[in-house]
Amino acid sequence: RYDGVYAGNIAQWLKFANSLKLRMAMRLTYVDEETARTKAAEAIAGGIITSNADNARMQTSDNRMTLIYNDWGDHRVGADLISYMNGYNDPRREKMFTTVRLVENGQEVQGYAGIRIGISVTSKATAVSAYSNMLITGTDPYLWMNAAEVTFLRAEYELRWGSTENARTLYEDAIRLSFEERGASGADAYIADATSTPAAYTDPIGKHSVSTPQSSVTIAWDDKATDIETKPGTTRPRTSRRTSRRSSPRSGSPSSRWGPRRGPNTAARAIRGCCRWLRMPAAGRWIRRSGHGACRTRWRSTPRIRRTSRRPSPI
Repeated sequence: RYDGVYAGNIAQWLKFANSLKLRMAMRLTYVDEETARTKAAEAIAGGIITSNADNARMQTSDNRMTLIYNDWGDHRVGADLISYMNGYNDPRREKMFTTVRLVENGQEVQGYAGIRIGISVTSKATAVSAYSNMLITGTDPYLWMNAAEVTFLRAEYELRWGSTENARTLYEDAIRLSFEERGASGADAYIADATSTPAAYTDPIGKHSVSTPQSSVTIAWDDKATDIETKPGTTRPRTSRRTSRRSSPRSGSPSSRWGPRRGPNTAARAIRGCCRWLRMPAAGRWIRRSGHGACRTRWRSTPRIRRTSRRPSPI
């Protein structure tokens, strides 16, 4: 009765432990690739989270995150995540975020808008009403780890050291798991979309818009894509984009807090990228530079393709 996560189910705890081991192993790939590969293989062989029924979620009747989002109004959704999801017309938005009033082509519409990381907010009241909030209630569980993230990690493992065919299957399975977790429909159509790209950022208050999209990467797996993160002189097929898990209390909420700060940007980890967060390199849009991955726009990312809350460069 004291186990608020798996209600005493040891087998599920072991899957969670191995999934954590897999996560840590894959984060070693740029430091000690051989150890990363060995430990990741051990974790997968030991049994990991593969379905949403095994998601690590701590049940509660008083989720205190509601204070931050709903009561205090200290956070709003990050612009980078929303720009990707708007461009992809992602069906999960309505399951994750509130809508706000936007003006498009001279007409008022309801849509989704995020806040730039690191900007100076002169009026909190204006920001609260202008940017989308995360949908959260007091009875929502705290999510520690989900099947979508773990499946993306397995996909990256296969992409690096296994079968490209298996990597594609796992990549697409991870997106389906994310849609299933959110209760959203249209996963197969989303996976097949080879034309949609991230949208340029339009600031609802008109101060911090960015006319150039962060990336031109698409959703559908592309066997002809070139992996520019491999060693010089080598190439490897991979997807146009790796996204599809969304943020969690574990990795931070998909949001931005008022004013400049440091720490994880909750918005873009279910896709350590796409979708709640992007584990794998976004096709053709990330390059390694002195051990640090940087996208071709001025919005930066770590080598693990996780967006951080550093100040954006002047535009």
